[in-house]
Amino acid sequence: MVTFDFAIFKAMLEVDFEALNFHDWDNFVVLCGEEGTGKTHLSLHALEIWLTLKYGSFTAEDIYKYDGVKLSEYAKVLANVKKGDMNICDEAGDIFTGKHANTKIVKKIEDTYTVIRGDNLFTVWNLPTFFILTPYFRNWRIRSIWYVEKRGICHVYHKPKRLKLSEMNESKEFKDYFIEKPLFSFVYPKYEGVFLENYMKMKNNKMRTVRADFERVVTDWESD
Repeated sequence: MVTFDFAIFKAMLEVDFEALNFHDWDNFVVLCGEEGTGKTHLSLHALEIWLTLKYGSFTAEDIYKYDGVKLSEYAKVLANVKKGDMNICDEAGDIFTGKHANTKIVKKIEDTYTVIRGDNLFTVWNLPTFFILTPYFRNWRIRSIWYVEKRGICHVYHKPKRLKLSEMNESKEFKDYFIEKPLFSFVYPKYEGVFLENYMKMKNNKMRTVRADFERVVTDWESD
């Protein structure tokens, strides 16, 4: 397995930028890996590179236009991004696990992505694992998987390798990313750019909300 340095990541995004802006394509990436492996760092690198390619510059506040930590934040991002923009759902697992799984939210996001291909968006979903996706996304809509094996190491699966990875794991209880050889792998550094501070504000706000919601549920239960 050949592992490249971080320069190949920018080169890959430059190819995607050409395709989306001049050849009527879109891109849908699942960025997956266990908690704490650095998925968010890679998605923030991607956003910074993409905004530089598309607009030439960006500010720290731009993260709110393109990245959502809570599902409600992401819905607002998706509603307002422009043609050819990148959009990031930092906690896409919320859609397919817990209270949203198998509900109208899942069906709505499937219906949405069936229609909006013509907007040439670059979508990045951060997930704990590719295999929690519904068959529509896993087998049809996703173009690439960026699998973060451990901090700073990412493996890329593009069609048809993405489809083979899904098919070969279909009947397995324990899913194996390396049952199919990745297209290529690369290393990447920790993100320390201008988006980090505001990202952490969104992340911390979500954690406070979750803790408060847990307290409310327990209090209501005890009072019954």
